[in-house]
Amino acid sequence: MNVRRRWRRVPLYPENSLMAIELLNEHEQSELVRNWIRQNAGSILVGILIGLGLIVGWQQWQRMQRSQQQQAQLDYRALVEAADAGKPEDAAKLAATLRSDHAKSAYASLSSLRDAADAMKRGDLDAAAAALEWSHANSSFPALKELAALRLGQVRLAQGKADEALRLAGEAGVGGFKGLAAELRGDALLALDRGVDARAAYEEALASLDAGAPQRAYIEMKRDEAPLAATPATPATPAAPLEQPVEKKDS
Repeated sequence: MNVRRRWRRVPLYPENSLMAIELLNEHEQSELVRNWIRQNAGSILVGILIGLGLIVGWQQWQRMQRSQQQQAQLDYRALVEAADAGKPEDAAKLAATLRSDHAKSAYASLSSLRDAADAMKRGDLDAAAAALEWSHANSSFPALKELAALRLGQVRLAQGKADEALRLAGEAGVGGFKGLAAELRGDALLALDRGVDARAAYEEALASLDAGAPQRAYIEMKRDEAPLAATPATPATPAAPLEQPVEKKDS
C-alpha cells in the first residue's frame, strides 16, 4: 500500500487533519498548498488589500494629526505675539480659530485660559467665566481641565456664587492642584458661613506648602480669622404695632 492510498483512507476531520498532512510526501504537500491557494486566492487578495489599506490609512491619519498639531502651535505662537504687540483684535481672531479648528488641542485650551486672564484684568467676570467654561468643557488634557476648573471656581466666588465655587474646587483637587483647590474650598466655605470647615480646608492647603512658601502667611491669616462658629443671624426688628383708630362718640 503506497502513501497516497494510506492518506485517502484517513478521514480529514479537524482533530486528525495534522496526521493526514504528515502522511503526504513533498510533492503531494506542495500540490495541496497550490490547490488551497487557488481556491482561496480571492480571500487572500482581499485580506492583503484590507491590510495595506489599514496601514496606509493609519499613516495618513498620523500625518494629518502632526500637521494639525503644527498648525495649532503656529496659531498659538501668533496669538501670543499679537497679544504682546497690543493687537487684541488679531489675538481674538486667532483664539477663535484655535477653538474652532483645533478644539481638542492643548493650544486651544491655553488660548482660552489666556483670554480669561485678560478678561480678569479688565474686570470682566462674565467674559472670563465664558472662556474658562469653554476650556473646562473641551480640554482633553486633565491638568488643563483641572486648572480651568480652579480658575473658574475663583471667578464664580468673585461673582458671589460660592456653592458653584465649592463644587469646582472639588473637581480641581483631584490632580496636581490640591493645595490651591483646598484654599479655594476654604474661601467658598467661608463665604457660606461655614467657618469651622473653612479652617480645616485652609489647614489642608497649608499642609501642601513648603515651610518657606510666600503664600503661607496669607493662608494662615485667613485660617486664623475664620470664625469658629456660624455667625448668628441678626434678629429682625419687630414692626411697631399699628395704632387703633379712636372712635369718637357723639356728644
